[in-house]
Amino acid sequence: MQQAHCIVHGRLKLNRKIRENIHGIFSGLASLEVSYTSRSGEAIQLAETAVRRGAQGLMAVGGDGTVNECI
Repeated sequence: MQQAHCIVHGRLKLNRKIRENIHGIFSGLASLEVSYTSRSGEAIQLAETAVRRGAQGLMAVGGDGTVNECI
C-alpha cells in the first residue's frame, strides 16, 4: 500500500467535515498521515519531512499559502 501525507492549515483542524473528506479520499488507497500547521511557513518543513520519510503522495488542504508552501 502506498504512503500518503496530508498537510492541513491549522485553522481547519476542528472542521469535522474536512477530516472526514480527507480520510474518505484515501480510504483503501494508501496509508495516510495527517499534519496540521500551527504557523506560517511550517507546511514547507512538513512536506520536506513527509517526502524524506517516504510519502509517495502529498495533499495540501487550506488556502493558497498552504498549497504554495507544499510545492
